[in-house]
Amino acid sequence: MVRDDGKCSDGSTLIPWLAGKSMAWDVTVVNTLAESYIRVSASPGGAAEHATARKSSKYSSLPSSYIFQLLALKTLGHINITGISFLMELGHRLTCASGDPRETTHLF
Repeated sequence: MVRDDGKCSDGSTLIPWLAGKSMAWDVTVVNTLAESYIRVSASPGGAAEHATARKSSKYSSLPSSYIFQLLALKTLGHINITGISFLMELGHRLTCASGDPRETTHLF
């Protein structure tokens, strides 16, 4: 799971997540008030999606045996689209395991 530059993701699953593949993930929090994000923050979710594209290219060299999931959150609210889908799926799986229908709500 090590990238070409020697860095690794924030974590990975030990058991397969989907289709027999383990998941590697990275979490990034975007400060929408930083000068580097002001321009892309003009559109709703723009900074989170910009961070998603940037980080996804950094992890493009991960082996195909992994599913890569990025969670990009903005300091003032938005979560990237794929991050929302991931949290919804994770909440569903937690609900199935625990029986508590509030698992997804707790994640958000």
